[in-house]
Amino acid sequence: MKELVPHEKNHAESVMEFFATDERLQNPTMRRDYFAQLDENDFLDIVQKTAGLVRSGEAENQYFDGENVSLMFHEVPDQREKEQLLRETWGVAQEFLQNNELPDDDALDYAALTVAGGILYAHPFADGNGRTSRALSYVMARGGNAQELQEILAESNGGGTWNVQPFFLAGSESKEYVGSHPDRIQWDDAFAGEAEDALGGQIANSGFNTTILREFIEQNNELAQPYIEKASTGNEDDEIILNGQAFIAELVRDEAGGVENARKLLEIRRNVQARYVKQFLESMRSGERIDRSRSHLQEIPTRDGMDDANMEKAQRINQTMSDEIGRRAVYGLLTPADQRLAYHRARSEVRHKVN
Repeated sequence: MKELVPHEKNHAESVMEFFATDERLQNPTMRRDYFAQLDENDFLDIVQKTAGLVRSGEAENQYFDGENVSLMFHEVPDQREKEQLLRETWGVAQEFLQNNELPDDDALDYAALTVAGGILYAHPFADGNGRTSRALSYVMARGGNAQELQEILAESNGGGTWNVQPFFLAGSESKEYVGSHPDRIQWDDAFAGEAEDALGGQIANSGFNTTILREFIEQNNELAQPYIEKASTGNEDDEIILNGQAFIAELVRDEAGGVENARKLLEIRRNVQARYVKQFLESMRSGERIDRSRSHLQEIPTRDGMDDANMEKAQRINQTMSDEIGRRAVYGLLTPADQRLAYHRARSEVRHKVN
């Protein structure tokens, strides 16, 4: 995605000047209390002001202008869903801030990582989503200073200076769909983003294309059967193979129900796109503990031939990771939020500076 505002023009000093006007943000206990009292509208206001600051240096609300944004490895939600997804993001962050069993530093870090992930996955802006997520999460967690923020914002993805990129979420667990379904759904070969279907490629080009059709069939099983029959072929293994594009064409070109079928397909697409953000938020909220072997918390190998600086860095990361895991693991198991916290603290260079 092309930058509208280059990273070297990130206005770090303006961002820090804006937040420095409130002295409470420099004290962890007061900072936690400050953010804990913000409601959803206050949070949206801060997100939009932060986006305005990193893009122009002005503390003016940047409107949500990401209608046409696309990413290589993540399917951005429909623009109409993004404000609500940010509201839900703040709801989860508030749960950490208001949890009296958590010390200030932990509560602030959990909330900051939730906010960063919610903004990155929702992607409400045409540009500056990464910088907005890093700037706001940094101020929440650390209070901060302009020099550190300058380093954080100068990197195109945060790098190792302030690592708040959420882990990639595995695809939805295999679901047993209700009703009569084809054995497989296939799509005509096409370059990514250039597949054709009767809805202008909106379903065929989605990374969730098969899920969308499965959910349509589940929700409209009896209605879908004649269309499945028309758009399917069999094979030597007696499998029913549904051609996705042909099925969509049959659905939306039906004289009696085509318009309603198209509406249902696009509504399912919209819900499925938003679901990925919701899955991230649920993972942050989840108390389910996961084996470390299934997580991203793998030790960095230290080898002969490493220069002293890289060896020291790898050892520090491994030690920090080990310390965080030791404090949080129960029988070697960690919650997803604990995993993200350990990874962030170990791999964020700002965390290891001597102020």
